Amino acid sequence: MFEYLKFLFRKVKSFDEKLKNIAFLQDKTWVRISLNGFNEKWFFRKNGVLTLSINGDIIDGNYELLNEYLIIKYSNKKILLNKSFIYNEILLLKKDSDNSDFFAFYDNSKFSENEFLKHIENSRKKDLNIKQITLLDNTKAEIIRKPNQKGIIKGNTVLIRGQLPNQELIETNYNYYELVNGKISNIFNKRKYKIFDNEITIKQKWEKLSIGDKIVSSNKKLLNGRYKIKFFKGIEILDNTIEKIFHISYRETLIKKRKIEIWQKTSYEYSVGDLVRENDENVSDGKYWIDIFKVVRVKNGKIA
Repeated sequence: MFEYLKFLFRKVKSFDEKLKNIAFLQDKTWVRISLNGFNEKWFFRKNGVLTLSINGDIIDGNYELLNEYLIIKYSNKKILLNKSFIYNEILLLKKDSDNSDFFAFYDNSKFSENEFLKHIENSRKKDLNIKQITLLDNTKAEIIRKPNQKGIIKGNTVLIRGQLPNQELIETNYNYYELVNGKISNIFNKRKYKIFDNEITIKQKWEKLSIGDKIVSSNKKLLNGRYKIKFFKGIEILDNTIEKIFHISYRETLIKKRKIEIWQKTSYEYSVGDLVRENDENVSDGKYWIDIFKVVRVKNGKIA
């Protein structure tokens, strides 16, 4: 909630003219919104008398309007407030300083505590264009987005239980989000593949698998080498990093009817250096007649 109130001070530019008239504050019960909840009631009485009730204990003070500044005195404190406005039934008073000290209230005659909580929550979700995501441990995280923004992008702020998270990485079933000071610095896709019965999880930069993507987990330890992860897709890994990606085509030679696999660098044609394999091993050197008009020459397991 307090991140939302800070947002209002940064974003709201229209100040309520009524607050230049001290009578607007009077004859109302203002409930303060604080980290301790709603246990403070403020009464701006006539003749500059300020009465505070904190958990039923009374504190006396006073207030006055000096030009466009509001001065309040209570509990040996004397505070100058230089910004004040109402936004969506929330009264906000800002201390005359460079820090973020502020006072926020709602009018007790307009809301019960539960009604106000629902009101401010609806207001917060709308103003901050919040998208909620579920983390792996079922914790709900909120993504604060720009107005009218669809989806989640770099730079969005993340809140967990209403606070900026300390984590540098959060994870859902489908994505990894890297964070810096609570803001998203990178977004990765989370995809699962199978190498036989070994399920692996890859942290991908894009929707499609690409070179440089990282294998972040596997049921069984993976050694460096080449693996088939889909019927038509193969990879070569080094230190759990994708070094090469192959498009696999299946051919039968015309003469000896050998079933071979060609691990291609591109999906649309064979090229020098493509791997030629049989039974998960490189084929022996020689010529392979794979079509009536197509012969490939292989040396050291590659098209030469």
